[in-house]
Amino acid sequence: MARSTYYRWRKQRGILSNKDSRDQAIGEACAAHKYRYGYRKIATLFPEIAKKKKTLKSDAKI
Repeated sequence: MARSTYYRWRKQRGILSNKDSRDQAIGEACAAHKYRYGYRKIATLFPEIAKKKKTLKSDAKI
């Protein structure tokens, strides 16, 4: 392992990333609702991750 990689890892070891904190919040929400909510209900609790992709409808007739 490169020395710079090790020191970068050591520096960031105690810091939670956005993904880690989001996953932790989702886990806490699931536990609070006793794992009765499905992924859609949990996604509505976190609107920043529930972004839906817009589909393009084509007007082309075949």
